[in-house]
Amino acid sequence: MGRVLLCLVCVALFATAAVAEPGVNGSWIGTVGEQTVPVVLPADGLWYYSAADAVTVGPDGLGGWMFIPAQADLWQVTGPGCFSITDAWISGDQFEVYANGVLILVTPAVPPAAPPVHNPDVPGLPIPFVQQATVQLAFNAPNYSSGFVLIPPGVHLINVKDISFPPGTSGAGFGVRFDYYCSPVEPKSWSGIKEMFR
Repeated sequence: MGRVLLCLVCVALFATAAVAEPGVNGSWIGTVGEQTVPVVLPADGLWYYSAADAVTVGPDGLGGWMFIPAQADLWQVTGPGCFSITDAWISGDQFEVYANGVLILVTPAVPPAAPPVHNPDVPGLPIPFVQQATVQLAFNAPNYSSGFVLIPPGVHLINVKDISFPPGTSGAGFGVRFDYYCSPVEPKSWSGIKEMFR
């Protein structure tokens, strides 16, 4: 009986760890170990400013995570809807997008370019871009890494990690958008979409 009980406890602990571990990338705890509060990303179809820093340590203990102090590093969205992301300054950044700790999108790798191809609004607080059309151009341009993914019903915490900075850079400015509809372009990550609905 003792061995059976011990096995059951071990299985329960393993199962708990297996369930909890994927959520680490969506449950942001910053470098000082304080839990932060997400900012709501409305389903208004507008681009919002966001940023990542190569030295910002994220929930996986590595750098490259989204970092805007006023934003507390997490976007909150309420699905169903479509989350979009695009690099918009110096091309060459590539992003991973997590929803509730599950990897749902990896944007494609693109060759880096030294000067910004598009120069949108000056980075600041997470407010809509003044130049919405400019960011939309970056989203549609093949030399910028971008993508979108369907978000199922419910409240989701979105976290972003820059996994490929252009040479000589240590940060990235990018745009995020949430809308009820996706653009008529093939999603970049079908595996991510399937994972969200499991």
